Amino acid sequence: MNEKLTVNINLVGKEPCHEPDKCVVEKTIPISHSEFENINSKLLERNYHIAQYKELMLEADGINHCILLYDRSSGDGLLVNSEGCGYARYSQYIPHAKDIVEAHGHTAALSELKSEIDKNISEWLENNRTCGNLSVKPKELFNTPEMGNILSKYVLESLQNRPEILSCTKENGSVRAEMRTLSETKLYCPLKIIADCHGSSDDMYEIPSSCCKNYMDNINKKIQQSFDYDEQERGLVTWCDDEDITRKVFSAMPSVEVRDDDLYGCVLLKHFGDLDKADLVSVSDYISGQLSDGWGEGFEQHEISIGDEDIYVSFWDSSDEYFLKPESEVFPEPNYEMKFGG
Repeated sequence: MNEKLTVNINLVGKEPCHEPDKCVVEKTIPISHSEFENINSKLLERNYHIAQYKELMLEADGINHCILLYDRSSGDGLLVNSEGCGYARYSQYIPHAKDIVEAHGHTAALSELKSEIDKNISEWLENNRTCGNLSVKPKELFNTPEMGNILSKYVLESLQNRPEILSCTKENGSVRAEMRTLSETKLYCPLKIIADCHGSSDDMYEIPSSCCKNYMDNINKKIQQSFDYDEQERGLVTWCDDEDITRKVFSAMPSVEVRDDDLYGCVLLKHFGDLDKADLVSVSDYISGQLSDGWGEGFEQHEISIGDEDIYVSFWDSSDEYFLKPESEVFPEPNYEMKFGG
């Protein structure tokens, strides 16, 4: 016998009616059970996930733009609108949040597929109700024209929802898909460069990145050599286990570029379709981790020869001046106002 449905929720006594607020979930974030319990017990304290996506959360035109954190184990969640703060200024406990998220992603064909499977099982049981022992191969239950049509619809709908697919059609029993061309976005960061005069440790000192702009090719060659053969196609994305990122972002390749007479770190993103604000926050956070503790931590320990000196290049700096931002924010286009003479 199935266990009775259990729901974790706050009940309000003698409430005359419930008037829910309209909330749009800008980002869903699965987290571990211990992390979920910790956040729920300290909602008014600053939290990494909430602070990371605080720019997505606000109230506008009567709609709350929120993030939804849910427990991978229990499935319950927390709906949060921090209104730009790093803590849960407004929040609500959402039972079975994981199921809601997964159900939201279901296509019409998937629901139809489940109904057809349940119908075929019921018919098989009805036809064999008097038998003592039953045995059937699943393909005998599902190998029907109806199932074939539903499966084709499901494949079509699933492909249409994939970011890498531009268009998808069903022709003569086959599903045909056209892939999107890859778009590009550049993220820029300042560089920290240490020079070594091959003397004592006192001879190692930081130099302005602009002093190394003539050695851009030397540095980029060293960056290319830092990736193994099977890592060169996708770059920093090679080690990413976040499906939301890997489905949309094909590659993230670091390099250095001369801009405004200075040398900057650059990460070229190649992605399917546009990256919205939530995508950029997630991708930037992942790449920042790679630049500070992942790939970048190893790269900054390898010397690069530039004449009589060696330099060590870091894409990460713990100072308050550090940033990792899209090109449009670091190098905005000049706004030329048309002026008319008198």
